[in-house]
Amino acid sequence: MGFFLFRPPSFPAFTLRPSVQMGLFFTWAAIAGSLWVSSAHGQTFQGGVRGMIADVNGGILGGVQVTLENEEIGGTRSTASNAAGEYSFPNLQPGRYRLSAELEGFAPFVREELVIEISSWLVVDITLSVGGVEETITVTGTVPLVENGTASVSSMIDRTQLEALPSPGRNEFIMAVTTPNVVHTGNPVWVKQSDQTNSSLLSLGGGPLRGNNYTVDGVSMTDLRNRSVIIPIFEAVQEMKVQTNTYDAEMGRTGGGVFNTIHRSGTNQWAGSALYQFRPAKLNTFWRKLGYFQQQELDSGVLDQQDLTDAPYNLAGGSFGGPIDKDRTFFWLAAEGFSDDAIENTSIAIPTAAQIRGDFSGSGSNIYNPFDRDANGHRRPFPNNRIPETMLDPTGSALTRLLASLDPGGGLRSTSGIQTVQALQTTGNLNHTVNDNWQLTATYLYYTSEEPGFGHYQDLLNADSPPAFGLGSSILGRDVHALAVNNTFVVSTTSVLNLRYGQTYFNDSRENPLYGKEEIRSQLGIQGGFLEKIYAQDGYEGQFPLIHVAEYGDDGHTHGSNSNNDIQWLSREVSGTYSQFIGNHTLKYGAQWRRLGLRTLDFGHGFSLRFGKRFTQGPNPASPETGSGSGLADLLLG
Repeated sequence: MGFFLFRPPSFPAFTLRPSVQMGLFFTWAAIAGSLWVSSAHGQTFQGGVRGMIADVNGGILGGVQVTLENEEIGGTRSTASNAAGEYSFPNLQPGRYRLSAELEGFAPFVREELVIEISSWLVVDITLSVGGVEETITVTGTVPLVENGTASVSSMIDRTQLEALPSPGRNEFIMAVTTPNVVHTGNPVWVKQSDQTNSSLLSLGGGPLRGNNYTVDGVSMTDLRNRSVIIPIFEAVQEMKVQTNTYDAEMGRTGGGVFNTIHRSGTNQWAGSALYQFRPAKLNTFWRKLGYFQQQELDSGVLDQQDLTDAPYNLAGGSFGGPIDKDRTFFWLAAEGFSDDAIENTSIAIPTAAQIRGDFSGSGSNIYNPFDRDANGHRRPFPNNRIPETMLDPTGSALTRLLASLDPGGGLRSTSGIQTVQALQTTGNLNHTVNDNWQLTATYLYYTSEEPGFGHYQDLLNADSPPAFGLGSSILGRDVHALAVNNTFVVSTTSVLNLRYGQTYFNDSRENPLYGKEEIRSQLGIQGGFLEKIYAQDGYEGQFPLIHVAEYGDDGHTHGSNSNNDIQWLSREVSGTYSQFIGNHTLKYGAQWRRLGLRTLDFGHGFSLRFGKRFTQGPNPASPETGSGSGLADLLLG
C-alpha cells in the first residue's frame, strides 16, 4: 500500500472566521468523497474487526447476518458474510461492542464486551452450531483479545493506567517510557502540560528526537518544530496508543513513532471526576522531600527554609459527561489547571561602591587606559587603578548603578529565584449519531499558560515584581486552540467513508515589562536617532536592552531578559479514507492535505551591548597580560 502527501508551495498567514472554516470543511469533504486515491495517508485512530464464519466441521458459511452494536453509546452496524465466509467492520470508533451472528438452522452467536482499541484490527472468527434460536451461544470478553490484524508494534496506555500509575507531571507522552524502546532525553523536571518543548524530546524505536507524530482523534497536533502543541490532560484522554514501528502507511508523516490519542466521549451512563492536589512547602515531611541537589544547597546554606516555603504546588481538575439524547448524542467536558512555584539558585556578581566610582584598586586586576599609549602603541595603566571621574561615561555609570542597586555592598551574592508557572486546559467532545449511516464527532482543546523567568533580581531587591532590567523579567505566554472533526459514513454493508478536518493554533510569545525610548533617554542617557528607528517598528513597544558585562551579573549577563517576540505556529488539514470489503480483503484508499505555517516577529531586544575586557587590557592590546582588564571598566568608559 502506498501513500502520498500534498503540501502547497507557500503558506501565507491565515485567520478564518468559524463560518468560513466550516465551509472549507464541507467543500473538502465533497471533493474527498468524489475522489478515489489508490493510496493511504489519512492518519486514523479508528479500528476494526473482521473474521471468518464456519460451522463446527469447518464448513464455510456465507450469508450469515452479522451485527455489531456499541454497548456504550448505542448504534449498530450490520453486514453479511460473503461467499468466502468472511465479514468485516472497518472504521470503528474505539469502544466496547457486542458482536452477534445469525443464520437460519444455527444457534445464534453473541460475543459481548468486545473492546476495540485505537487503530487496532481484531480478528474474531465465529463458529456456528446447529440449533434453534433458543440455543444462543454467548461469549463474554473477560479476557482481552490479542490484536493480530496488523503488524504494528505498539503498546496501549488506557484509562486504568492513567488513573493508577504515578505521574508527577501528569503528562501522557512521558508515561510512554513504560513502552520498550521509548526514551526521554529531556530534563525530567519540565514534563508538565506547559512543557511542550521538553516533552517532545522523545525517541521511539531508535528514531530521532522530535521525529514523532502526535495525533488527537486522528488530527496531527505537531508544529513545524515537530512538537506536540498541546499535551492532553488525563481527564480528557480515553486511551493512547504508542506505535513505535511497522505501523500502517496511513499513520505516516513521521521519522520516528506515533502517539495516537483519542479524546474521551460521553456514554449513556453519567460519569464525572474531580481532583485536587496540594504539595505543601514545608520540607522533609511526608508531603515533600527535596531532590539531591536541593538538599545539598540547603545543607550548605545556599537555600533556606523561607526560600522553599514560598514554593508550593497546587493542581485542580475534573471532568463530566453523559447523554444529551440517549443512544444518539453525548458530550464530555474536562479541565485541569495548576500553579507551580519552582526555585533556581544562582550567584550574581555585583559592583562595589568603589567600582561604581571607577576605583578598581581592590579588584586584583590591572586596568589600562585605551586612550593613552606610549611610543610602542602600548596602553598605559590608569594611575592607582582608578578611572578619573571626568572619563566616566554617563550611560555606563547609569547601568552600573542599576546593577549595584541589587546589593549596596557589592560582591558575589547568592540568590534563589522563584518561577511561578500557571496553566489551564479545557477540552470538550461531542459525539452525535445523525442516522444509522452517519456518525459525527467533534473535539475542541484549549490551553493557556504563563511562564516567567526565575526572579533572581526580584529576590535580591525583595520586590513584589521583577525590575524592568531583570534577567528573568520576560513572561512566556502560550495559547493553543485545536479542533478535530470526524464524519463516518456507512456507504453500504461492505464500504465505509471517513472524512476528517482539523486545525491547530499555537501562540508561543514572550513579553517584557514596558521600557520605552523616553526611559532609555532619561534613565540611561542613551541618545541618538537610531532609537526613533527601533521604536518605529510596527508592534514594538519597548523593553530593556540586553547588556553583557564580563565577569558580572549571572555569568556575564547583567541587564535585560529574553527578546520580545510574537510567534504563532499554525496547521490545517483535511483527510479522508474509504474502506471497502472485497472477497477476503479489506481495501483502504485515502489521502491527506495539510498546510503548516509559522508567523513570527522578533525584535531582538531593541538593541544589545556587550562589554568584554579587551578595551582595558594591556599593556600590549594584541597580547595582553593574563588577568588584566575589566568588563565593568569597559562599561564605565562607554
